[in-house]
Amino acid sequence: MRVINTKEPVILLIGDVLVLCTSLWATLVLRYQDLPSASLWNAHMGAFYVIFALWIFIFYLAGLYEKHTAILRNKLPSILFNAHVISSLFAAVLFYTIPFFSITPKTTLVIFIVISFLLQFLFRVYGFSKLFTLKKENSILIGGGDDVMRLYTEVNTNKNYVLSFVSLISPESFSKSDFEVRLKRMLDEHSVSVIVLDSKDKSIEPFLPKLYMLLLEEVKFIDLYQVYEDVFDKVPVSLIRYGWFIENITVAQKIMYDLLKRTIDICVALVGGSISLLLYPFVIVAIKLEGPGPIFISQVRVGKNNRPIKIYKFRSMTKNEDGVWIGESQNKITRVGAFLRKSSIDEFPQFWNILKGDISLVGPRPDMTGLETRLSQEIPYYSVRYVVKPGLSGWAQTKQDVIPNSIEENKDRLAYDLYYIKNRSLFLDITIIFKTIKTLLIRGGR
Repeated sequence: MRVINTKEPVILLIGDVLVLCTSLWATLVLRYQDLPSASLWNAHMGAFYVIFALWIFIFYLAGLYEKHTAILRNKLPSILFNAHVISSLFAAVLFYTIPFFSITPKTTLVIFIVISFLLQFLFRVYGFSKLFTLKKENSILIGGGDDVMRLYTEVNTNKNYVLSFVSLISPESFSKSDFEVRLKRMLDEHSVSVIVLDSKDKSIEPFLPKLYMLLLEEVKFIDLYQVYEDVFDKVPVSLIRYGWFIENITVAQKIMYDLLKRTIDICVALVGGSISLLLYPFVIVAIKLEGPGPIFISQVRVGKNNRPIKIYKFRSMTKNEDGVWIGESQNKITRVGAFLRKSSIDEFPQFWNILKGDISLVGPRPDMTGLETRLSQEIPYYSVRYVVKPGLSGWAQTKQDVIPNSIEENKDRLAYDLYYIKNRSLFLDITIIFKTIKTLLIRGGR
């Protein structure tokens, strides 16, 4: 059972396409004062289908198809307006500069922009919530710890989930008799149909016989880890034990996936690396004008199976260090380096590392050897993130708002990396690539 409303993004996408088509139809009716003929419709769709695709892509970059769209309800009007303005500007550029997209009269696009915004606003802000209402299932969450409490709070404060926790029960706080009495009361009073728990938790084992009998009452049981992953897109590191890795982490080759992944790596590295060469002279001049020091640096980092690899970058700090975080030494980010980091231009030389096969386009980011040693000593299971090839960008980079610069932030990064390793697929890789593009565009606008 999925606790996330996975249908919402699909329904939103279908709804947006229908809104765009309806907007074009209404535009033609308004402009020509008659129902559009098939020839008139086809003539306009030939120009507008690319504009529609562009519109949908910009909506995606704006986060309007995220699975947690419900969180954005209060910000939805402003996000929708900004996305619509950007889409309209791009559409105008295509409409007025490229002959293929040019439709006479030009006022057609203006009318379309106005109508589409009104219909989009009505659909997104009012229509969708009326048409699509989730039927929630009352459930009980059994467990303890910060991650369990975080899960309880998130599910109960976001209406985008199919579950609603009526109670959080910590087995360590009750005797067997207390547990049975409280559980029975919850089931009767709230018509509970789902129980979420970690059946392998030692503190829950004494209560399993009582829980087992609930199967006869058609109560569904869901694994706590799966619910946590569905909600947060990461693994609850504080709850997992060695058995979890044996069951969920595999290093076996996925022949077709690995072949396609490597093909994409080579193609992107060749194209991206070639285009990036155009910027090299400007970057080199900027670094040299700021002061003495090398243009490029190489860092020994940890690759797949803990094999050391040499990573290349444009220098962005006053000196090259290993095993420290920003702020722990006198080393500072240069002014040019700050721009290179913000725009990710400092990473361009790593296209060569992708071609060599040291890293992939997508995967956990490789640590410098000194920092990896430090983190492995502080964070349990940390070295498991190197069972797959590291990447230029990863799941954690698309989900975290900051660059990890502490033990706690790196624990959070590990939670995302483990999620990627467990669920890695071509679809997830492509999702990460698009999310990385979105992150770079947003960061570049700040």
